[in-house]
Amino acid sequence: MMRTATRRFKGLAAVCLALLALQPGPAALAADAPPAGGAAPMPAFCKEVLIMHHSHFDVGFTHPQPAVWELHKDFIEQAMQILDSTAAWPEGSQPRWTCEVTAPLLRWLETAGPKDVDRFAGLVRGGRIGISGLEYNTTPLCSAEELARQMYGVRALRQRLGARINTAHSHDVTGLPWTLVDVLLDSDVELLTMGINLHLSGTPMPRPGVYRWRGPSGRDLLVMNGEHYSMFDQWTEPQRDNLDHMRAGLEKYLRHLESVRYPYEFVYLTATCAPYAYDNSPPNPDLPRLVRQWNERGWRPALRFVTPGELLERIKKIPRERLPVVNGDWTDYWNFGAGSSAVETRLVRKARSDLAAVELLQAFLPADAHRRAAVHRVWADVTLYDEHTWGAAGSLDHDHPMTTMQWLLKAQPAHEAQPLAGYLLARHLDALAGNDPSSWAQQGVLVLNPAPVPFRGAIAVPAAWRGEGRRIITQRTEARPADRTSDGAAWCGPVVVPAFGWAKIPFDALNPVSAPGSLQTGTDFIDTPTHRLSFDPKRGRVTGLLDKRLAWQAVDAASPWGFFQLVHEKPDPKVDPDRKAFHVRSVENERVGLTGWKTDWAAARAGAGGQVACRVERSPLSATLVIRAEAEGLTGLEQRLTLRADSPVIDLEASFVKLDVRSPEALYFAFPLDLPEQWRCHFDTASVPVELDAEQIPGTCRDWVTVDSYVSVHRGGRGATLYCPDAPLVQVGGFHFGRKQDRIERRAKPLLLAWPLNNYWETNFRASQPGRVELRYAFSTHGPYEALRAAEEAGRVLHPPRIHPAFHCPGPDTRAMLKVRGTGIHPMYVKPAEQGDGVIVRLLNLGSQAADAELELPGLARAWRCGTLEDKRGPLPVSGSTARCRLPLRQPTTVYLQTST
Repeated sequence: MMRTATRRFKGLAAVCLALLALQPGPAALAADAPPAGGAAPMPAFCKEVLIMHHSHFDVGFTHPQPAVWELHKDFIEQAMQILDSTAAWPEGSQPRWTCEVTAPLLRWLETAGPKDVDRFAGLVRGGRIGISGLEYNTTPLCSAEELARQMYGVRALRQRLGARINTAHSHDVTGLPWTLVDVLLDSDVELLTMGINLHLSGTPMPRPGVYRWRGPSGRDLLVMNGEHYSMFDQWTEPQRDNLDHMRAGLEKYLRHLESVRYPYEFVYLTATCAPYAYDNSPPNPDLPRLVRQWNERGWRPALRFVTPGELLERIKKIPRERLPVVNGDWTDYWNFGAGSSAVETRLVRKARSDLAAVELLQAFLPADAHRRAAVHRVWADVTLYDEHTWGAAGSLDHDHPMTTMQWLLKAQPAHEAQPLAGYLLARHLDALAGNDPSSWAQQGVLVLNPAPVPFRGAIAVPAAWRGEGRRIITQRTEARPADRTSDGAAWCGPVVVPAFGWAKIPFDALNPVSAPGSLQTGTDFIDTPTHRLSFDPKRGRVTGLLDKRLAWQAVDAASPWGFFQLVHEKPDPKVDPDRKAFHVRSVENERVGLTGWKTDWAAARAGAGGQVACRVERSPLSATLVIRAEAEGLTGLEQRLTLRADSPVIDLEASFVKLDVRSPEALYFAFPLDLPEQWRCHFDTASVPVELDAEQIPGTCRDWVTVDSYVSVHRGGRGATLYCPDAPLVQVGGFHFGRKQDRIERRAKPLLLAWPLNNYWETNFRASQPGRVELRYAFSTHGPYEALRAAEEAGRVLHPPRIHPAFHCPGPDTRAMLKVRGTGIHPMYVKPAEQGDGVIVRLLNLGSQAADAELELPGLARAWRCGTLEDKRGPLPVSGSTARCRLPLRQPTTVYLQTST
């Protein structure tokens, strides 16, 4: 988002005038020539300026979302009109147009007529239109599978248009998961161009710069760390229609590049239709004429329109060894705005979890085109929500009808995705169980384990399942108010289900669970075989968490914050209560790489307290500490900490009603850890583990991170891991928002912070999110950090077993749909092949060296190693029902399995 809330879009009237009427003839060009002696010489290093002409795609912000989709369809047609009308222009001055992302183009193709599609394809083949590969300017909310799915439109566009799409853009957004390097390379994308917005952000330096971004696999992706979009407009101001003014502005920019020792003979800038519109802007009908006038005067540097593919070819002329290597995660700043919509972020992550179970089942159940189409609908909602535009430009004007409208439209995909994914899961479980639409009897239960690791534990069977009465499909697919087991459920077990497997168990084979003697509770403690939790019932505060296996008191008892205590933060009202306390924007400074963070801002923080009530609830295998307390900005706070006799993982839940607070504030859950200094930290981004600082690109965000599933803080033989299925934002080592640190200090007794809610953004995010909020975390203590252990434990948390009625269940039956073996091998995702004739498996090697993965599938006939887009790249050896694939370290790998049937 280029503009602040006050810089509004000014309309699109008469955007695509007939250019022939605007184009000057040779006499006019000669008349505009500069006086004798010419202008002052430009800096000599720059031989040409490459201009990418495009529209920045915000799904919202300037207009309500449905209007934005229609606008961008119009822009495509306007761009074609401009390109057609300039077909006879000199090659060096011919305009070009770029589709910044694929989503609007794919929508245009849905309704475009055959002649227009052929016309568009001809312009693509002729090099006049470029297509960049990502579906959206996206965020690190994406999982690895979601990043892959955002590239699937590229396959369709290549097939339909004959387009060679080998670049991707990310404008506005300030970072992307490290995993994307390999996702793009395996989609035959060679260049990523970043256009980072420094508003409440930061960027690697130098900028502009060309890098080789080294991915987790060790492979390199070319990156143009370009200026923010529309910077050609901002520096040269073509709206003034004055070439001398353009020249002066360009000279000023080139002098700036000299001062930062920019090393190349070309400059790359993008143009929108600024200042009339920075975002969702049409093609600028005046810019081509000005570029032609400049070039026909013989001014240097030459101006040249380019597509992303032409930029790539220019970059390839630089000797590869001259390009600096950046290594690590491009950790995003902007995504702290996801905390302004905690309910919707949770819904989308829940939908994604349900989708994983649905697509696992679809890979092995008979094909159903209707259900596949519904899955694609959910994916469309998920990727749209995780796009970078959260709402209106004027989001601080909370009650404005446009702000309200844009937020409701932004929230809609989340509220559609989760119930549809849940419905699909229930129907697929019905299909797996062989259930009729209705029945008068139920003989047992079906347990699906969608996780990549085996499940062994107890399950809760609702009492109603054993009763008599009609069972209809509506009951099995209705939305439930909470995931917690209903009253009267019977705990049974142990139940054992293989990874990617299921079990059907008759009622008479389910054994009730007895409470073990190793689970003990008292007025101020809960004791299990692995942990002892101590708490102060008067203050409602956890005072200790002893890991019995390590003889380690994991909680820092001297911390001002308790374990899982809620903390409210706001700018200190005694100093500055406004958002300007931590940031003051200057667009002029941002042009030369300076941000507006006020890193010494003063915060006021208070923990939950007030009227406190504590109680302990028991089930046969678990005990739950329930704390009710009060905190600023909310009511009805209830926290539940559940320790289990059969698992070392502690389940954490919080619920409250958020009040309508529009002044800046944030909520945290604190985890004060008793670890010595020089601790280390790892978190996962799109399935790939990243070490804090050591594996982050310099200049990217350290103050907070967006995790895919977990963050782990550890030193030597001790560590603690927080799992974040619902709310992905965390801060490590203390309260760090707005400090813009180059690295995190490794002081003793670090404070780990879950950061579920904030409204700190100035624009484009919700200023308030009143209503009920429910959040889930999980926590474990352990020995040394191991990436595979963390990923497997995350799999259990994010993909718990799904329990479903089984109407016909004459006897026990347990099966694994797919078996994956190999040292350090982590299966990330399983889905049906888009071609409908096989199973796609995404794998990641989290071990210490390259390793073989064995994939066993009943009836396996053939197997291939594939690209991201499921394109077969090489056959794999198959022996019996097992395929073998060699996996390099940390390189996401796609395998295509095909059965004989």
